Amino acid sequence: MKKFAQGLIGLACPLLAFAGLIGSASAQPVEIRMGVGTASEEQAWLMQARPDLTPNQGKAYRYTMTMFRSGNDRMTAFQAGQLDALTSSTTGVLFAASKGVNIMVPASMAKESTQTFSTSYLALKDSDVSLTNLKGKTIGINGYRTSIELYARIAVAKAGLDPSRDVKWLVVPLPQMEEALRQKKIDLGVFPTTFAFVALKEGSFRKVFDSAGISGIEEEFDIAFSPDFARKNPEALRAWTSDFIAVTKYFLEQPEEARKSLLAAKIVQVEPSIYLAMTRKDDLLRSVDVRPDRAMFEKLQDELIKAKFQDQRVDVGKLVDLSFIPK
Repeated sequence: MKKFAQGLIGLACPLLAFAGLIGSASAQPVEIRMGVGTASEEQAWLMQARPDLTPNQGKAYRYTMTMFRSGNDRMTAFQAGQLDALTSSTTGVLFAASKGVNIMVPASMAKESTQTFSTSYLALKDSDVSLTNLKGKTIGINGYRTSIELYARIAVAKAGLDPSRDVKWLVVPLPQMEEALRQKKIDLGVFPTTFAFVALKEGSFRKVFDSAGISGIEEEFDIAFSPDFARKNPEALRAWTSDFIAVTKYFLEQPEEARKSLLAAKIVQVEPSIYLAMTRKDDLLRSVDVRPDRAMFEKLQDELIKAKFQDQRVDVGKLVDLSFIPK
């Protein structure tokens, strides 16, 4: 097209305008590079596995999903400009914003809930680990300064112990947490939705506490975007959010079919009979109302500052942007 256009330089302006229209029509929709994790992110995974559920995909935007083993790795890639968006706990978003990362939250994916499921801290069934017997124990977490570490620290403090002195911490990738418990490399491990369901179904583990129960905070799992991307591509982000809501609705109404799609796409690699047996009470609370809860952001920020995970308070009103959710 470039050579052809150069060959028309001497021709009339209307022909040049026509060539410009052809070039515009053939332009690719804007790419959204999304970083995701390995647990509890079914809607983000489904957008890749089932593009037929997203009417705007391929038209208003292109969706490129990359899976990361930890939230810290995702955030590092986001800061480096390798991602336009990522899934993150609210803790991760607040911590990043407090460190000067340019980030905004247009939608919530799910949340911890005492009504359904909350991230669970498990021990071997025959161990002596309990909320009153944590001193000297090794606790497995998936990264430092994460929501997972925060709730474990709250539990340790409620036991009258010093989280920095009276317990040990060991970073373990979530897929390896169960084996680390079996081998007694850790005494207490953290298990998000599917991981907890599989471990408890097997029968060798028991729940010691969960995040919402120990803290009184029903933390969200959010979708965060680069504000620069949002400013340059507002229509693409609105189209993506509309599709995200449509996929959430599908997941809520047809969970078994949604999970079958994720198994077929090999995004979830769990024994199908176990994964398909999960019910809503075994999962995080989801809703087609994807507006982030600003009050929860404020309450959680108070806990993060108290735990010295966060030094600077951030303006939640600027961090959460509801303008991209369809009216």
